[in-house]
Amino acid sequence: MSLSARRWAQPLFMRPDPDTGQLVKMSTTEKAVLLLLAEYEHQEHGYAYPGLAKIARETCAGRSTVIEAISTLEACGYIRVERQRVGSRNLPNHYYLPHVSFELRETDERWMDAERRGMHGSHLRLAG
Repeated sequence: MSLSARRWAQPLFMRPDPDTGQLVKMSTTEKAVLLLLAEYEHQEHGYAYPGLAKIARETCAGRSTVIEAISTLEACGYIRVERQRVGSRNLPNHYYLPHVSFELRETDERWMDAERRGMHGSHLRLAG
């Protein structure tokens, strides 16, 4: 669990519309998916990686609804998705939360400990 990611996601209730850029209210599923990804963000890896079935089960939403919510969150920039595949087999995606601020990360002891040990990839390095 990433405390800093959770603190970032918790107060959000609006998101930019990917087409118009205007702020719109998040759907219940979008919010539930965002909170779940924040909850599952792994401090040492710097990303969350729950499978779609797990996300659907824990948000009480259907698979297609979850896929739509992930697509919307990705389109508005709240998450970045690295799709994982080995041959023709899909693996759980890696979900990054790029907008969690340095100030929030600094308050997260476990995240900062992993940062000091060089556990995060260069794309996650915090400017200090």
